[in-house]
Amino acid sequence: LGLLDPALLMYESAMQLGLRYEDEWLRWRSELGIGVLHQARGNYPSARRSFGLVLSAPTAHPELLLAAHQGLVSAAIAAKDYSTALRHGWAMLEYADDRSATKAEVLCVLGGLCTEIGCPSAAVGAFSVALSLSEHTHQRWFLLRETLT
Repeated sequence: LGLLDPALLMYESAMQLGLRYEDEWLRWRSELGIGVLHQARGNYPSARRSFGLVLSAPTAHPELLLAAHQGLVSAAIAAKDYSTALRHGWAMLEYADDRSATKAEVLCVLGGLCTEIGCPSAAVGAFSVALSLSEHTHQRWFLLRETLT
């Protein structure tokens, strides 16, 4: 809704609760949210710092690590640092659980990145594999369109 300042206050408050009650998931989930808010404002250095903190957390959960890598993919694309974007995009696969839907989403990110950097055959490959894994109709339509264009 564009209410970035109130959202930041809520994430900071949630982070304090996570610290106070030693709830590591809440702490690192809050840091991710803060990173997303920085990214929404175009403050990529602060966004990268927040996502990096999550990646360095000894107790971060796999889904939070995946999200931190995804945030770093977006920040790297904004900086046209495609090698870093690919490194973090590839790392996302490590944290994708065994559910097909999660792997399909990660492959969508990688396919979009391959499209961005001008590697259409790699993009079609990623979208094709994602299409075979996808369980969601809306995602399948998107993937079919991307594979055929």
